[in-house]
Amino acid sequence: MFSDGSKYTGTLKNGTPHGLGTCVWKDGNQYDGEWRNGVMHGFGTYLWTSGQRYDGEWKVRGVGAHTHTRTGAGSVPVRSRE
Repeated sequence: MFSDGSKYTGTLKNGTPHGLGTCVWKDGNQYDGEWRNGVMHGFGTYLWTSGQRYDGEWKVRGVGAHTHTRTGAGSVPVRSRE
């Protein structure tokens, strides 16, 4: 468990999520997929507690910011984290 209440299970590199893993945040949202140096990067699925779902590719852009591409029709907007 992290200090913000989120829970991660999966592979680590130097104590940081790296490779395949699942994170469930305190608010109940969750991500299952690929990680790079502690951030979502590669293919993964993000599930919101509202029922929205995003399946696709995540790419790291700068420190903590994300963009994504949809694999299939439609898209769900995802806020970048700064």
